[in-house]
Amino acid sequence: MSDFADSNAGLFGALIVTHSKEQVVDEKDLAPNDVNHEFVLFMGVMDQNKSPYLGLNIAQFAAAPESVDRDHPDFKESNRKHAINGRMYCNLDGLETLIDREARWYVFALGTDDAFASPRWYGHAPLVHGSRTGSVLVQPGTGVVADVVHNNYGQWLFEDQTSDHAHAGAVALFTVHRKIISLCEQTFWNKC
Repeated sequence: MSDFADSNAGLFGALIVTHSKEQVVDEKDLAPNDVNHEFVLFMGVMDQNKSPYLGLNIAQFAAAPESVDRDHPDFKESNRKHAINGRMYCNLDGLETLIDREARWYVFALGTDDAFASPRWYGHAPLVHGSRTGSVLVQPGTGVVADVVHNNYGQWLFEDQTSDHAHAGAVALFTVHRKIISLCEQTFWNKC
């Protein structure tokens, strides 16, 4: 077992610590009461060449597994994935909220010196450390908490503006829906 190899296989996550009971809505979920929605995003470069599953993936997905040259530079580069939550090129689902709702975005990065991230929320100005900003810097091994009031409805781009990361796949879409009348119970929708 290798922490480095496991993280390149996508085996990691975030631990979010909330404040005392007075600052949460429901003791069952312990979500903070000052936001309506929370998003947790990992931004980084996944080097699948270092994954413990590389051999299995080659055997399962290569047309001729015996012909794969693991040391070829093109093969190595093709396995370096610039991603958001392991997804690339706007294939990340679940980034949805309602207009005029406050959302808290937890953005973190892992990796080496090429894993610096600079997330940007198009159409919205997050509040980070008390200041409004268009984008923030997330260094490997760190995280940023950004509070956003989503007051522009529609579909918006969220991308990593660091050098070639966006061009290499670190882009996602988030959707801000207009308010709708729901007949569902409030407990079902929780914080809608």
